[in-house]
Amino acid sequence: AGLGAIRNATTQAIESVVLGYSNEGTVETSGLDFNINTSFDLNELGGLRSNLQISYLRDYIIDGGDLNYIGTEGTPEYRGVLANIYSIGDFDIAWNMNIISDTASGFDENGNPDGHIPHWITNDLQVNYNTPWNARVSVGAQNIGGKLPPLYAFDGRDYNFNLYDGYGRTVYARYTQSF
Repeated sequence: AGLGAIRNATTQAIESVVLGYSNEGTVETSGLDFNINTSFDLNELGGLRSNLQISYLRDYIIDGGDLNYIGTEGTPEYRGVLANIYSIGDFDIAWNMNIISDTASGFDENGNPDGHIPHWITNDLQVNYNTPWNARVSVGAQNIGGKLPPLYAFDGRDYNFNLYDGYGRTVYARYTQSF
C-alpha cells in the first residue's frame, strides 16, 4: 500500500513514482546451531585451540507453502567454520576452514529440488607475531587457494552474491598496537 506509479488521467503518462521496500508474507525456519571449543596445552610444544561452528537448517518455508526451500540455491542445508589457532612462544598460526553445503539449482515440475551446485570449501591462513612492546604483526590470506564460488547464474548475476564471496584470494598485513 502506498507504493506504485501515479498516471495522468488523460494521457496515461507517469507523473510520479513512489518506491520503497515492503515486507509481505512469512518465513518459517527451524534448525540447529552447534558450537564446540577445545583447548590443548602441549607444554613446550605450545598450545592448540579449536572452535567448530555449524548451522544446520531443517526447514525454510515461505507463506506456509508446500515447498521446503532447504537445499535449493541460496538456501544451503548447512554452513560451518572450523577455526584452529596454534600458539608457540610469541607466534600464533591460525587456520580456518569454511564450508557451504551443496544445493540444487532449482525445482523440477513436481516441486522437487533439481540440478546440482557443489559445496564450497575455502581455507584462510594467518601468522601473528606478538611483540615485546604489546603489539601484534599479522600476515595472512583469506581463501588462500583462490577458489572461485560456484558459477551458476542467480538473480541476474554470475553467481549468488548473497551467499558466496567472489573476491578470491585476499592477502593482507596488519599491525595492531595496544596501550
